Parts: sequence; C-alpha cells; structure tokens
Amino acid sequence: MIWGENDSAMERFKKFKKYLFYEFHKFPKKRITSDFELLYINKDRVKALYPNYYAFVVSWNKQKGFSSKKIKIPTKSGLLHVMGSGKADFCAKYDQFQKQKSKETSRNVYQCFAHLLLDHSNFSYGGAPQLVGLYRKPDTNGFSFGIVHNRKRYYNGLKIGKTIIDENIKWRNKYFENCEGRTKQRMPGAQIQDRDLGN
Repeated sequence: MIWGENDSAMERFKKFKKYLFYEFHKFPKKRITSDFELLYINKDRVKALYPNYYAFVVSWNKQKGFSSKKIKIPTKSGLLHVMGSGKADFCAKYDQFQKQKSKETSRNVYQCFAHLLLDHSNFSYGGAPQLVGLYRKPDTNGFSFGIVHNRKRYYNGLKIGKTIIDENIKWRNKYFENCEGRTKQRMPGAQIQDRDLGN
C-alpha cells in the first residue's frame, strides 16, 4: 500500500480496506474456515500538532461478508477492543485486574494480558504477548517492544537469541517494567511496577 503524504486518517483507512478486499478475494475460499476481525489504528499526519488517533474494526463472516466500524478512542488508559479466541477469558481476568489500585493504566491492561497467556489452561490461544507503542507526540511513528516471556526474548511474537538483539529495541517484562534485552532483567533504576494480581 502507498499512502499519500497528505492523506487523512480516513483516506488511509479506505486504502487499507480496498487492499484487504482485493487480497482476500484471491485467497482460496475453502481455506477460510472461520470468521475474523482486524483492528486498524492510525493518526493524523499533522506534524506541528499533537495528533488525533482513529481506530476501526474490519470484520468478516460467511453470512454477511465484510463490515467495518469506527471505534471511539477512550480518554483514559483502558481497553479499545477485545477480540479472538481468548476474549471471554481475558474479559473475566480484566474485571479482576480493574479492582486493583493500578486500574485505568496501560500497565494494568498489559499485566492482565501477559498473565493470562502465562496462566491459562485453554489451548485455543497462547504464545508470547506482542506489544506495540504509539506515542501522542508530533512527528512520531509506532514501534514494537521486545518482550521477556517465560525467561525468553520475543519480538513481534518470534523468539530471538542474544546475538541478534538490536540495541534500539525497548524491552518489557510481564509487569510492564523496563528490561535489559541481553540479561532479561529489570534495568537498574527502572521503576518497579505494582504486582497486583500478578506474581
């Protein structure tokens, strides 16, 4: 996909949908076995101002085909949209985490998600968390975090070794604490986050 330099958030979303629909119809229909959702988030490209963010969900099912909707961005840290096979389990655990003193923080959401992946007994989902960051500052881009999960390193869901660590990657553990990628330990002087329900 190619964005125009002055494309609005909505124009870029329309291009994303057009590309998605085009590629989807090239896929063998017999291989599409279940419904799915995609979450698309972008922001204004005004460099001099703090950008506004926009979120959309694109859904597909066998009966109705594609549909899409805009999602309201919350004014406090919290959930934007929950989807996938672990949705019910996550929402139940999130209700517990929201009773803690760290409620309405991004680390509360992440701790809930990370601990669900560590503790669950439902084999329809799992693996290491994947985490991306979007900062509400002028002229900034999104980026992926490295994750320390079960004493191993992951980046965008893939396990990586010490020899290929990029020094520019920011690392987080299951508590959302800043970590050192090579040692997998909390960085010296990094803030210790509340444990709440997580061990």
